[in-house]
Amino acid sequence: MKKSRKSSGSSVKSFGSNSVVSEPKDRRTATRDALLASRRTMRSSSPSGNEMSLDPANAKPLDASQGASGITPPPPELNGEGKPANDMSTNAAGNISGQGQADGRPLTLTTLDVAQSAERLMMSGYKFDIDENLASNPGASFQTAPENLSDAIHILEALHLTLMLRRTLSELDSRSKHLNDSNLEKLQLHGEVEKCKVRLERLTIESEELQRRTEAAELRARSIIDDEAANVNGANARATAAEKRFEILVDWSRKEESKRMVAEETVTRALEKMERMERTYNEQVACLNSEVTELSDALDKVNATVVMKHKALVEKENELLECTKKLAVAEQLSRSSTSESVALKNLCGKIEVELEGTKSRLGSVEQAHMRDAAAMNEEVKGLAKDNKRLSEQAEEAIAGMGQQVGHWKKVNENNERKLMAMLQEKEEWARERRRLEGRMSQLGSSEKTYEEKIDFLANENEELKKKVWMLEQQIRDKDLKLRNQDSTNKDLLKKNESLNRMVDGLEDDMMGKSRATGMHQTNSPSLLRYDIKPVY
Repeated sequence: MKKSRKSSGSSVKSFGSNSVVSEPKDRRTATRDALLASRRTMRSSSPSGNEMSLDPANAKPLDASQGASGITPPPPELNGEGKPANDMSTNAAGNISGQGQADGRPLTLTTLDVAQSAERLMMSGYKFDIDENLASNPGASFQTAPENLSDAIHILEALHLTLMLRRTLSELDSRSKHLNDSNLEKLQLHGEVEKCKVRLERLTIESEELQRRTEAAELRARSIIDDEAANVNGANARATAAEKRFEILVDWSRKEESKRMVAEETVTRALEKMERMERTYNEQVACLNSEVTELSDALDKVNATVVMKHKALVEKENELLECTKKLAVAEQLSRSSTSESVALKNLCGKIEVELEGTKSRLGSVEQAHMRDAAAMNEEVKGLAKDNKRLSEQAEEAIAGMGQQVGHWKKVNENNERKLMAMLQEKEEWARERRRLEGRMSQLGSSEKTYEEKIDFLANENEELKKKVWMLEQQIRDKDLKLRNQDSTNKDLLKKNESLNRMVDGLEDDMMGKSRATGMHQTNSPSLLRYDIKPVY
């Protein structure tokens, strides 16, 4: 057990490799002081005292001399007696029961946590430099190997710190991402705010313009109201003046006269309007007549063009008939040429058959002469002469037949050329016929378009006639209205005459009364002149 204590206290396995790293005392003290200082700063910065702060500004970088993994377990803290200050054998009960250390800080790891953490490290591949008893019974090793226990505690605390650092780094990364997202959202919100500001400015400008317009409209309304009030006041004043005038009979008669004058003026205006309407009607009728004449001229022109085109179409049809006749003649010629060529071919065949027969006969004669040559030596010369003569005749006949065959071949070739020319001419006539048919179809379509135009012009003429009829109806209605106005004017004139008679009678009565009373009135009612304006 002593050997295991010494070996475990003097060497610790590193995180990056499986080799044992031995450290001198001064290096261990330096690393211990550095880790203690970092732990104190981290615990002092955390709110609960045993948790690490999440602020990255408080995190201090580890010294490069702390090992390949960046973390080297610190040596155990010694008290005045040379024993470890945080002996878990003495503090286990207090730690489990909830009590803290001597300085008031709670313990970060319990004995059970140390054992579980050591088992996790061994499962993950980390090997402590201790014996099997210390690994199998960690509770017993607390009393027998305090140095190894303190080293393990420091290692586990360092691992805990690294895990906390990794968690804080991951949290910082997530927070930085969240901050970036929030910054992007803020930028988008700022852009939307700027757009809203621009819209608000536009709306304010529009509201100001609307306010200006409303103010201008209010001013106009006020001016109109003032004008209407002035008109109303003037109307009231005129009404009072009229009431005063109505008190006098002359005023009433003068008003009747003014009404009559107004009626006469309206009649004259109506007559002027009638004259104007008659003028406009005459002008419209003249325009319509001119348009009708133009339309008739256009229709005549269209009819003339249609007649000309019809004549051209008839001529083209005659040409097509002639072409068809020529094509029929050409077809007959081609048929006759084909029959002649067939006859020539038959003659050539017969001549060839005769040549073959003569050749066969000559062969048979030669064979007979050859057979009889041995027996008839004396007759050979005569037969030879006859043979020569016959051969010459045969050659002449063959030459003559060959000349005839060549002649008939030439004739056949000429007939074939003529047939090809006739076929080409037939194709040309067929093309011309197709072209003329296409032209006929085009002329038919153009004739349809002209007919449509004629229908359109006829419809327009009918519409113009309808408009003329409507204008005539309006003129008749206006004539009736004018006649009614004439009758009303005549009635008004009659009423005015009766009123004048009544006024004359009243004046006579007033003059008689004044003479009877002896009062001489200088100004009679008939001599009173009032500036009476017609009331509309």
